[in-house]
Amino acid sequence: GAARELLGVKSKVIGCDVAQVLRAHPKLLELIHSKPAPAQDEIRLDDAHCYGIHISPLATRRGFGLGKLILFYDMSEEKEAQKRLQDQQRALAVLKERELLARDLHDGIGQMLAAAHFQVKSATDLLARGDTALAESCLHRLAEVTQKTKESLREYLRGVKSGFLSEQGLFTTLRQYLKDYSYNYGIHTELVAPQELEEKRFDSTIEAQLQPVIQEALTNVRKHSGVSSARVIFALGDREIRVTVEDNGKGFDPEKISESQGFGLRSMRGRVEAVGGRLEVNSTPGKGTRVIIRGPWRPRLFMIRPDQK
Repeated sequence: GAARELLGVKSKVIGCDVAQVLRAHPKLLELIHSKPAPAQDEIRLDDAHCYGIHISPLATRRGFGLGKLILFYDMSEEKEAQKRLQDQQRALAVLKERELLARDLHDGIGQMLAAAHFQVKSATDLLARGDTALAESCLHRLAEVTQKTKESLREYLRGVKSGFLSEQGLFTTLRQYLKDYSYNYGIHTELVAPQELEEKRFDSTIEAQLQPVIQEALTNVRKHSGVSSARVIFALGDREIRVTVEDNGKGFDPEKISESQGFGLRSMRGRVEAVGGRLEVNSTPGKGTRVIIRGPWRPRLFMIRPDQK
């Protein structure tokens, strides 16, 4: 009686063909006929309720098949709780992203504007003393600073615009970004990731920070390395997940990074550390550069992809 009501079956079912009885529930029929048994999955029988389903074979002690036992259990409250948790995680990720964006603007664009203000003041003082030659030099430096500020702001806004993750998650968004990056800058760039990672989604907080860090690393590749190719490599270890952005460029001495170049690195490190990870930069002049992001691997950092539900 309860099963008939749950499945919306109004006629008698004893002795009837299961395909006829459950013709309105093709997914359930597929599970019943699936092998090997037992089988389990989730199924929605109406708009309001989600049920877990477990199907086990029934047999006599001698192994003679009698049929299958189908168990339903209501998962609606559990699913609703999961949805609320995911909504909270996304809200926290947005707040954290705003905080990091504000820090990026303060440390990057803010410093450039401070440098521009200094050049203006210096030029004003020099002109007041009649030293036009040095004043002209200050104005040239001011033009350079404002041009760099303009370029940095344009690059920053491009990164923010492309940093919004699609519903498909990190890998789909990242592949599109790499495609556009390769086309726009002529740098052959590929993504390497194990299938087991591609089949899952990272926690939204992790995704929100990984995407801009990878983009910033690739921006540095384009600006400083003189490269023809680059790779973004995901690897999963026993206790950590590792993302490497590597190129075949000229490389550099990490000890000699200027203040302006170091802003991007500080931004990247801040984002990685915000989710409990760490960032390394390995580079040698003439031997390319590797930016390595390491983070703790925990099952709770992943969610099933929406298309797998």
